[in-house]
Amino acid sequence: MKVFNNTLFQVVKSIWPLLTVFASILIITRVYYLKLNGKSFTFYKEILALLFIIYLIILYDLLVKIDVSPQGVNFIPVVNSLNAFLTDSNYLSYILANAIIFIPFGYFISSYIEAKKIGSIFVITLLTGIVIEFVELQVIGSFNIDNIITYLIGGILGFLLYIGLSAIKKHLPGLFQNDFLYNIISIAIIVLVVLYFFGVISFGWLS
Repeated sequence: MKVFNNTLFQVVKSIWPLLTVFASILIITRVYYLKLNGKSFTFYKEILALLFIIYLIILYDLLVKIDVSPQGVNFIPVVNSLNAFLTDSNYLSYILANAIIFIPFGYFISSYIEAKKIGSIFVITLLTGIVIEFVELQVIGSFNIDNIITYLIGGILGFLLYIGLSAIKKHLPGLFQNDFLYNIISIAIIVLVVLYFFGVISFGWLS
């Protein structure tokens, strides 16, 4: 978890000006679009959509910065990773971080396409993983099929999270079906995240 936490900080710190400008433009444009077209505004849904876009922006940087794969092409599943795991005590953290990074991908994509079956998420995550590894091959000279496998694991976990949360929400009392409640929760989370990244508060379990 420490590997992921430190890497996330590095990525956000390095591109926060871009994220700030991009998010501001997107928010302003979206607000005017909704206003001009008379469409309803649901705060938490808009925040989720914005977070998905921001997540996609930082996704590649996150993966590249935690990548410990040796340069070269590896098309043989598991074998090389097993050897690395036996010789490097930190390799498990790298594998877990890879999977964790793709959990939001599986969740957001599932929500966006309203996925009902795992096959659609499997295909989208697989194709995305292949593209990422081919780009890494061109940029840093590394293509590792085991990375794609960990992306798939994360994507599938994200899909299962989406399915689970959707099922739970359907059986919650009326209060928990109210958009207002989710708007308040979203605002609280945003405030906590901002305070956390500015160092005002800390969470020990993220250390």
